[in-house]
Parts: sequence; C-alpha cells; structure tokens
Amino acid sequence: MKPAPTRLRPLCVLLVWLPLGPALAQEREKPREFLDSLADNALAPDRNAIYRRDGKRREIDLGDGIEASLDEAKASFLSNPRGTPGGAGVVSRVIGISARKPSYGYDLSYGRSALGRRAGLSGGWRLGERVVLYADVHENRSEIDDLPGTPSTRLRRRDSEFGLRWRSADGSTSTWTTDLALHQSRLAPDPASALVPEATGEQLVWRGRLEPASWPGLSLMAQLNHVLGREPAPSTELSGHRIGLGADWRLADGWGPLPAGSLLAWRESPRLGLLGDDEALTLPAAYRRSIGLELPDGSGRGHVYTQLRHRSLADRDDALGVLGWQRNWAPWPRWGLDTQLEQAVPLAGRYPIRATQAGGRLSTSRFPRLSFSTALDLVNASTSDSAYHEIKLTQRLADDWLGALRLSVSRSQPHGNSAAGSTDYKGALALGWREPQARALHLLSRMTWSGREVDAGVPASTSADRRARIWLGHAGYLFDDHHTLTVRLSHRTARDETRLDGNGLVLPHRTQFWLTRWIWEQDREGDQRWSLSAHVAGRSDNLDGAARAWGAELGYRVSSKAALTLGYNPRGFADNEITVEERPRKGFTLRLRFTIEGALARWLDNGRSGTATPWSLPDNPPAGLAPSLDRAQEQSAAGF
Repeated sequence: MKPAPTRLRPLCVLLVWLPLGPALAQEREKPREFLDSLADNALAPDRNAIYRRDGKRREIDLGDGIEASLDEAKASFLSNPRGTPGGAGVVSRVIGISARKPSYGYDLSYGRSALGRRAGLSGGWRLGERVVLYADVHENRSEIDDLPGTPSTRLRRRDSEFGLRWRSADGSTSTWTTDLALHQSRLAPDPASALVPEATGEQLVWRGRLEPASWPGLSLMAQLNHVLGREPAPSTELSGHRIGLGADWRLADGWGPLPAGSLLAWRESPRLGLLGDDEALTLPAAYRRSIGLELPDGSGRGHVYTQLRHRSLADRDDALGVLGWQRNWAPWPRWGLDTQLEQAVPLAGRYPIRATQAGGRLSTSRFPRLSFSTALDLVNASTSDSAYHEIKLTQRLADDWLGALRLSVSRSQPHGNSAAGSTDYKGALALGWREPQARALHLLSRMTWSGREVDAGVPASTSADRRARIWLGHAGYLFDDHHTLTVRLSHRTARDETRLDGNGLVLPHRTQFWLTRWIWEQDREGDQRWSLSAHVAGRSDNLDGAARAWGAELGYRVSSKAALTLGYNPRGFADNEITVEERPRKGFTLRLRFTIEGALARWLDNGRSGTATPWSLPDNPPAGLAPSLDRAQEQSAAGF
C-alpha cells in the first residue's frame, strides 16, 4: 500500500525592499597579461589565481571576435544536477571559449571539480536572415556517494542535440524563437541503482519562446519532447517524454513591492522523464515544478533568492525549498569580501536533503607589494558535514626579496559522527631573492607540507593516514640575453600507512630529486621568440629505487613570462608530487613553462623603491568600490 503523502509545510520568506545600485563592469585582459600573471604559480601553487582575479572571473580578449573566460563557481542547491549538496571548498573550475561572427558562432566549455567534470560544445551557422542550424553536445561525469540508500556511483550523462532555430524579425513587435531538433540522451552509471538508473533514448524536440513587446523583460516558454526510440524500454520516470511550460520575468522598473532588477521564474512539466530533463543526473534531482524569486538586496552588490521545487521523479511528494543570499562588501579601501549563505529545507517527501552552506572570501591586491586572500566555507547537511579554510599571501619584503605563503585545510565527516571523518591539509612557504646589481642570480627556497589524518572510525581499507614534507631549492643564472642555467634540488620525507613492512610497521619513505636545465633563447625580451632547452634529472628513493631522465624542449614565448613548449624524454620517470611543474616522465610532453626567474622578475621589477612598505590594515573604513561577486552566464547554443 502506498504511504499517505506527507503534508507540504509552508515556506515563508521575508524580504526587505531597498533600491538597487549599478553593477560593476568586467575588465577584459589581453592574453599576454593573463599569462604573465600565471607565473606566480612557479613560486607557490595557487590554482584559484588562474580562474579569478580581484574577486572577479577572468575574461580574456583573444581578438577577432573570440573571447575566453575562466571562473570558479561554488556548488549551489538551485537546480543541482546531483541532488546532493557536495562538500565545503568544492568548486567547479570552468574554462570557456566563445566566438561571434556574422555567419556563425560557437561556445566551448570545460568544468571540473572534486565531484566530477562537465564539457560542452555548441555552435550555430546562419542559413538565412532568421534561420540558424545549430548543434549542442555536452557531457557530465560525476561521483555520487552521498545519496541516501544508494551505493557510491560513477555516473556519465551525454546529451547531443542537432536542430534548426527560427527567430522572428527584430523590431517593436513581439519576438518569437522556435527550435526543432533531434536530441539523444544517455545515462551510464556504474553501478546502476534505483535512484541512479541506466537508460538511453532519442527524442524529437520542439521549443518555443515568446518575448511580448507589451511586457518588457517577460519570456514565455514551452517544450515538447516526443520519444523516437529507446534502448532498453524505460519506465515513465526514465523516458524522454516531456511537456514543459515556463516563464521568466525580469522587472526593469519594479512591480508592486518588487524592486527593479527582480527576477521571477516558473517551470512546470506535467509530463517528464529523466532522459528529457537535459541536466539532472539522478531521479531525486529532477523536479516537475519549480518556482523562483530573486531580489536585489539594496546594496548594489548583492541579491537574495528563493526557490521552491516540488514533485521529483523519485517521489511525487518530494518538495524542497531553497533560500540564499550573495553579497560583496568593501570593508576597507582596495579590499573585497564575497559572502554566500544558502539553505536547502526539505518540506515533504523522502529524498530532499537538508543542507546549509555559508562561506566568504576576503581579498586585496596591491601588486607589486602585496596580494592576500583568505576563505572559509562550511557545509552542514543531513548526510555529511564539512569545512574548508585557506590563506594565500604573496608579499614583497624588500627590493630584492619576495615571500609567499599558501595554507589550506579541509575536514569532512558523516553528519553527526565526528569519529568517522578525515582531515586534509597542505601548506607551502617560499622565500625568493635576486642578486641586486646584475640581476642575474635568482634563488628560491620552498618548504611544502601535506597530509591526511583519518579518524579511527574509518575502515583502513577505505583511507589511511599520510604525511609528507618536501624542501625545494632552486638556483637560476642568466648569463646574457640568450643563455640561462637552472639547478633544482628537492628532498621529500613521507609517512604513508599503506606502505608497511613484513611486520606491519610503516616504512619510512625518503626521496631526493635533482634537475639541471640549460635554456637558449633567440632573444629573451625581443620579437624573436623561439627557444631550445636540454635537461637531465635524477631521483633516488629508498623504496622505489633510482631513476634517471634526460630530454629536450622546443619552446615559443607567448608572453614575457610564459613559453609554450613541446618536449621529448627518451628516458624518464613520473613523480608529480616532488617534480611539481617539471616534466621528466618518459615520452612527449606539452606544457606552458613558467620559470621562477620570470616570476621573481614580475614582482621585483615593478615599483622599485628603497624599502617595501610593510602590510597592514587601513585605519579608516571607506565608502569605495570593491570587486563584485560575479555569477557565471551561460551562452546560447546558436550564439545569435
């Protein structure tokens, strides 16, 4: 007998109306400026700096109508394709390239996080004044291990769509957009389960979108999916059939109590299958109904939002409410603080997961004197709890001295069980110096430590403790405008509880690594950009034995601090933890080469004075602008 449906509890939201201020604009970078900034990773790794700068996503103008964008996006409970909250500090790093031409356009994107990755390619070709032939292919791979009653699953979903898009003439009349397409979906979980099923299907898709001229900002949408073929024959919950209706209304001038800039969104699918959902990876993540509201918070730098989701494919009684607030603050001059607070509230049904996440990032950039950021992220869910904290500092200590610090620690555990979790940490402290007269000799010393501490309640077969410390010493000498010699030494001590002797005792692990590289460049600073380099390297390990590597690289300088190189090593070895950005493994290599010499010069050549100004907080809080909190914008498939 089917259990009686759970009563839907009301979700009450109180929002305060205040006027909305102007948003801050994005600044596009030139490719060489972008690549030069990445040289700092040679001092101490900082992946966040690759995707964000001064709190904003990075946009690069590649010229000829082509743009690239990089961003870090935190997981959100809004339209979450997994149906689970994920962990603290888990961000999706997204890279996108888009082009807009009179006759065609395309978007290429790739995103990756600790939970999986997503790749997509879409393009459109204009066949006439109002008709576009378009294609859209995207694939989502995810690790799902926190869905109630479901085993740990590796899931892959691929969607491909090819069709025609017709758009009515632009002008003062209402605008129609119509798609007619062939869509194929495939879900391939390993292993398959009741909530994460396996299915394949093809659908004929019609979509329509109307933007009435008499209602500015309003869009009305409809979608019909008709199944053409499927293998194997799925149930109603898995089929590609879909009847969908929706509306978005962006209020340009406000309406009643809603201020200008507010957004109302509604989606309703009287008939829906998982294959027809386009994005959801699991049955609990696909809902037939969603109603959302987004409001500016009155500061000009933030917004609050709420969403009600009802009738999932896993249980028709499922209902989930989401509340959130995102805001950027300017606590001091040239400082920015990004904050996010979001809560998912189960209202009814068996599968919605209660979760609350709160996070913030405080940052400032005073290049070439100082760059600092710190972040804290907390997630408390009915399935698991997690926390993440990081500190990043690069500071010029004097005209010829530079220091860098990177620290991060994360903790995860089952909800309410503090004896069955794990803690991961990593840190790096680097000190660099350049000889002041000829500026030819460059030295860097860096200590890195990392580890994982596993609680006693975690099975030994699942995870084990590991600790490692690595010292790196680097010396580089610039003989003239063409020749450079570098020498690198590293020593690692590690304790890994998975490596035991015959008596069950942990084996001490010690590794030494050295590398010498000679680089010849046509001209280090001029228009001649080609270079050749040769290297020889060695590793001595008390557990894995000795190894040697040698090879050469052909490089082309793409910016003042970066070179694109193609190399080959007839003999080599792989140990990324100790070799870091070097590539001594056997075979061909392709990489962007950033040198420690270039990274030191980037900071020490700019703004030279007698003594570097020590870092301190400003005395008086200001009313200045700060970096804005940007949200990733999706590109349309056709791009016209």
